Amino acid sequence: MKNLSSLGKTLILSIVLIITVLTTIISSLSFLKEEAIKTHLEIAKLHANTLSDQVTQSYNNINLLISNLISVINKEEDFNSLHLKSNKILFNNPFIRSINILDTNQNVIYSSNKMNDGLHIELNDFYPKPLFNQSVLRFGIPWIGRDLIDGLNVTQLDEEKTSKTDLSFIPLIKYFEIQGKRFYVLVNINSEYFINRYIDNLDSSFAHIDLFRIDGFLLFSSRADTLPGKLIKKSKLYNISLDKSQSWGIEKLGEKQYITSYKLAEVFPLNIAIRINLEETLKDWEDKTSNISILIVSLVIVSAILVIALIYKYQLENERERKFQQKQIQEQKKFQILFEQTIFLGAIMKNDGSIVQVNNKCLSYLKEDENQTLKKKFWELSCWEKEEKDYIKNLILNENLLKHIPQRELKINNKNNEQRIIEFSLVPLHNNGSLELVALSLDITEKKQKEEQLKQAYTVFQNAHDGIIVTDEETNIINVNSAFEKSTGYSLDDIFMLTPTVLQSGLHDEEFYKLMWKDINEFGFWEGNLVNKKKNGELYNEYITISVVYDEENKVKNYIGIFSDITNQKRQEEKLKEQEQMLHQQSKMAAMGEMIENIAHQWRQPLSIISTISTGIKLKKELGVSKEEDEIIELGKINDASQYLSQTIEDFRDFLRTDKPKSIFNIQKSFDKSLKLISSKLKNREINIKKDIERINILGIENELIQVFLNIFNNSRDILEQSKLNNKVIWIKVEEKDSMANIKIIDNGGGINEKIIDRVFEPYFTTKHQSKGTGIGLYMSREIIVNHMNGTIQCYNIQFEYNQKTYTGACFEIVIPIRN
Repeated sequence: MKNLSSLGKTLILSIVLIITVLTTIISSLSFLKEEAIKTHLEIAKLHANTLSDQVTQSYNNINLLISNLISVINKEEDFNSLHLKSNKILFNNPFIRSINILDTNQNVIYSSNKMNDGLHIELNDFYPKPLFNQSVLRFGIPWIGRDLIDGLNVTQLDEEKTSKTDLSFIPLIKYFEIQGKRFYVLVNINSEYFINRYIDNLDSSFAHIDLFRIDGFLLFSSRADTLPGKLIKKSKLYNISLDKSQSWGIEKLGEKQYITSYKLAEVFPLNIAIRINLEETLKDWEDKTSNISILIVSLVIVSAILVIALIYKYQLENERERKFQQKQIQEQKKFQILFEQTIFLGAIMKNDGSIVQVNNKCLSYLKEDENQTLKKKFWELSCWEKEEKDYIKNLILNENLLKHIPQRELKINNKNNEQRIIEFSLVPLHNNGSLELVALSLDITEKKQKEEQLKQAYTVFQNAHDGIIVTDEETNIINVNSAFEKSTGYSLDDIFMLTPTVLQSGLHDEEFYKLMWKDINEFGFWEGNLVNKKKNGELYNEYITISVVYDEENKVKNYIGIFSDITNQKRQEEKLKEQEQMLHQQSKMAAMGEMIENIAHQWRQPLSIISTISTGIKLKKELGVSKEEDEIIELGKINDASQYLSQTIEDFRDFLRTDKPKSIFNIQKSFDKSLKLISSKLKNREINIKKDIERINILGIENELIQVFLNIFNNSRDILEQSKLNNKVIWIKVEEKDSMANIKIIDNGGGINEKIIDRVFEPYFTTKHQSKGTGIGLYMSREIIVNHMNGTIQCYNIQFEYNQKTYTGACFEIVIPIRN
């Protein structure tokens, strides 16, 4: 009975042992699974760091290319010389689609893609909004299309209308000033180039790359089911990365879980995400561990049966030892887990500096592997520079120093030879009567860099040329810079915790401020002109941008206003406006003088007819040979001539009217009216008119276009009058091209001197004697075509054949949008 009882106890103990072993196996597998996930997290972090460096380097290169391009522009007088330079840049950098120069009205004035010329580009979607430095590189939201082309084939990304196969590109823009003029460089970057370049560096076929702007817009993604250009819903991991520059963990996107690591780019407002599909990552591991588990369980059961007798025999004497060892193992395991999972770089050494153990965090910084590390003294590691080596060695070997070990910042070089700053401490630990030392270090490089960036930002804030005002969420003023104090006369002490209403001039009504705050609350941004009042009561004009700063919970934290004093600029604009009005008046007077001269030519023949007929009737009356029938016929001729004179007056008066509104009119009829007004001058000089005019309608003020035609005809007439040609001719050709009216007026007068042809549209420029020309006709013609009719006008010399002879002449080409 006693043996049976002992055997029962042994069986029960064996069953318990089997269950314990199985539980341990399951726990171990779970622990190994966690280790596998941890390993892939480290891989994701490593790839994120590497990719962050690559992205930073790529955009540093782009920023450098733009700076070089700006230097080239600064050395040249115009943009024509950029053609070869931009082609070379595009050839050497296949990720760049096009290079564009924008003026301050955000219109393209130069582009490596000629189809982009004249396009208007909105800048509201570019990030970051410049607060301190206008010349930062700013990132736009991705666009769809081959390039800007004609502005019709390019749209911002739309999930409902855009497929993943559509080409996308990222616009980058940078502001610069050259010789007092302000421009923007817009570079369009091929998204697919970067995706293909970076994805090749990933080891796993189920790993993905996402690149965000830090405000949450997705710039590109290697995931097939993800479109760029979306404003993402920021996750907890994403927000942590914005605060600490890097974060990692498991993140759920849709129905899938990903091992994710975020890393901020060091210079640019970009956030890089490396995502590894958790399910795919663990699939192979789980298949293998399942087979291993079955094999281990089988072996454990067989082994348990074989050792039942031995377990029973040695159970009592080994129980105490087993418990003690189990406790020791558990304690060591707890310490090992804590030692490995800490955020500190950890190392354990003997009191002579011989290294006993280092954790994975520490190994990730060292050039040596684990075996090489354990053969060295702590101060002999490759990460230390000479000064740090001497300090560490002296600290470890000096027992007096070990009693009071200070915490100190040290510089180390990681395995990539990058200098890092660590916060170092050394802790003495007594273990079984022997002294061991535990070295703990925390990498504080990013913390130090952020502190330095804050110092730099404050320096920029104080030394910015634009005035800056910062308020809290209640619009109470909490900070202003030196430029603000200089512009307004208010110091920070004068207006601290007051609202910006202290600056109001009273010239803007309540509705103006109501609309302004409506935009600020809806869009988080407003910009425009304000008239405000200085401390001394003087009014000044300012152009201001007001931006809203939100906290992590998307609540308003601050309002920031950045303004430029444009009082002098406004005064200059008024002077330019007065000058423009003077030019318009001079042009009008010149046109009236021209019309009076035309009236004189038109009236000369009808007045001669009236004089001749009336004199003949009078003579016949005096001689008594007058007949009533002849008198009626002659009086009818006088009436016809008088009607012609009257119609001439009506034609000229209609031309000189300035109150006509815009309307749709036919170009052919406009040419007929123009030629009718100067027909007498052309006939007197034997100038032939050749017309090839399509029927085209345009929108505008017809009299203004007639004035342009008359200015060009008068210039051609003057040139032809000076020539000795037998066949003097003016060609008029009008045709439709790409929804535009293309108008060419060509004469055979020999052309314009190439040295001055580029100046013919300048105000007051003329080659005629001052009694014959004012120099504002062609200038006003350009103003009418470009600013009133949204068209273009140019002048160039051309060779052509007429009546089997080759002639050279000037061609004025006008292009105007068509309105059907």
